[in-house]
Amino acid sequence: MGLSYFMIKNKSDALANAKPPKEEASNPDDKFDTLNPITFESIQTPNFNKFIAEVQNKEKLLKDKETQLKLQEERIKAEKQSLEVLKKNIIRLQKEFDQKAKKFETTRIAIDGEQSKNIKELATTYATLSPQAAVSIMDELAEEFAVQILSRMKPEEIGPIFEEMTVGGENMTKKASRLSNMLRLLSPN
Repeated sequence: MGLSYFMIKNKSDALANAKPPKEEASNPDDKFDTLNPITFESIQTPNFNKFIAEVQNKEKLLKDKETQLKLQEERIKAEKQSLEVLKKNIIRLQKEFDQKAKKFETTRIAIDGEQSKNIKELATTYATLSPQAAVSIMDELAEEFAVQILSRMKPEEIGPIFEEMTVGGENMTKKASRLSNMLRLLSPN
């Protein structure tokens, strides 16, 4: 028994204890299962970790921006609706204003017409008064109103009234001068 017996014995023992060889994987991706599997820990390096952190940070920033955009869109939508309501209110108020302005103008014209009629009647009345009586009354009137009355009188009716004013003293003469100047500047009716 020599060395060859031990070699054969060890070979037979090795064969008896040997496991059958693994079959070739039919799917090429299954080969990787038989190799050392790649784990997240096995590929972590400082550069890789920095890259992952940057990606995560950018994802967070992107989500924050999306949230801000959604909030801004909602705010713009609300402001747009508010502006539409304001626009409708402005249009409504403009129509109301236009109606009231038209009514006011109609009323003003009616009042002006009525006032003009009344002033014309007063002018006729003043023309029938003596110059002294007309001056006494006009002395108490506002000059603008006195001019309106005088403007509806004939020149031959105004002359004696101004003449009477000059007899009344320096203040009445100045008033006659102011009334004459106002009559000159008055636009014709």
